[in-house]
Amino acid sequence: MQAMCLAVKHALEQPHLTHYMILWLPAHLCEKMLTLKPHRHSPITRDIYTLLSTYLQNELHTFYLHSLGPTWLGKPKKDELRSLDPELKAVTSQPLPLSLLTPKQAIWQKIHLDYHPNPHPSHVACTPPLNPTPPPAI
Repeated sequence: MQAMCLAVKHALEQPHLTHYMILWLPAHLCEKMLTLKPHRHSPITRDIYTLLSTYLQNELHTFYLHSLGPTWLGKPKKDELRSLDPELKAVTSQPLPLSLLTPKQAIWQKIHLDYHPNPHPSHVACTPPLNPTPPPAI
């Protein structure tokens, strides 16, 4: 959902050479964009709504929004989507800028960047004694 919202926002931010725009989006994204129902990516959809409003202020501009479902005939096949896996992994492996993240996502990204796992397993401290004498107490 976040990736689709960001893609739409990015497309709408580009300079437009034509006076019409057509977007084909999944039905649930169209609904969230047009009704502004609250969800975790609401700031992005509000930005999309603002960009569309700005675009449509010019009387010459036209905007078409079409929705597609999971059984749409033009939908790419699974094999075609799998062929894009290396490109998708390369794009998604790059972290998003903090300005595009929710506060919760931003703090987890910072935690993951600062986290360095301990090379020693935690059970090293609990090794059983080699002989029947008890381990020293602290």
